[in-house]
Formats: sequence, C-alpha cells, structure tokens
Amino acid sequence: KVNPVEVLYRVRWKGCSSEEDTEESVENLSHCARKLAVFWRSHPRLNINDATSMEQELIAEGEKELASIAEEEK
Repeated sequence: KVNPVEVLYRVRWKGCSSEEDTEESVENLSHCARKLAVFWRSHPRLNINDATSMEQELIAEGEKELASIAEEEK
C-alpha cells in the first residue's frame, strides 16, 4: 500500500522576508487560486494530472480569474 505524499508549497507572505516563509498544504491556500495557477503554469514539467483534486479545482479557479483579468485588459 502506497501512502500519497503531502505536497507543501513554500509561501512568502506579502510584506514578509524569506526568513518568514512557511510551508503550506493546498488546504491552506484556497484564497490563493490565482497564484497557484501561475505556479503550475511556470513549472511546465509538473503534470496537472498528478495534482490532487483540490489542487486541480483551485488551479481551474485561478485560470478563470487570470482569463477574466486578461479579457478586461483588452
């Protein structure tokens, strides 16, 4: 039986230094969907199919937000 590895994201909080970075699970990043989508976009070697369902939902939400912003900028 294989136990899935919990993925943690290193987060630099706004206004904080690198010394204050924390490692957060995706459950703690629901307010950061756009940033999560940008992270996955900027790491093309990652396979979205390897993301958990929660990650995939947040990434999709973030992609919608990014598309909406791009449309508004036209």
